[in-house]
Amino acid sequence: MNPTDVFTTMLHGVDTLDWGTVLSSFADRVDIDYTELWGGEPDTLPIDALVTDWTELATGFDATQHLTGPLIMTHQDDERVECATTFRAYHHLIEEIGASTWMVSGRYAIRLQRDADRWRIGAITLHLAYEEGDRRLVEAARQRSVAGVGGRTSLLV
Repeated sequence: MNPTDVFTTMLHGVDTLDWGTVLSSFADRVDIDYTELWGGEPDTLPIDALVTDWTELATGFDATQHLTGPLIMTHQDDERVECATTFRAYHHLIEEIGASTWMVSGRYAIRLQRDADRWRIGAITLHLAYEEGDRRLVEAARQRSVAGVGGRTSLLV
């Protein structure tokens, strides 16, 4: 498998709520930097904490779709691959009064690291280009997820 396939596989896992695939795509701890989108500081998280957060967010939406361009390797050796890709991430929510979408666009910088005989994601940095739609949908999706209503919360096992 091409080392960069792990990132695309992980995003497909998020969009299909396949949390086992998402978990297996990451190293035990991951450096996350979404500060251009959310502010705050970059963080290093245990993968369980990151996936718990993403699960709460993604299941409250009625659909998500992460689209990337080709992943371009900027560094590769036997233990580490660094790559970058452009992306658009769509987050769709349907309510009684209609449907809304929040879209984020930009570039991901990704670090992959070898773990035994496979590659895992060790770091993701999101570089924001722009957003469209209503960012407040994020809080609405989280509320739905926590309450266990709406979105794809019924798909949680």
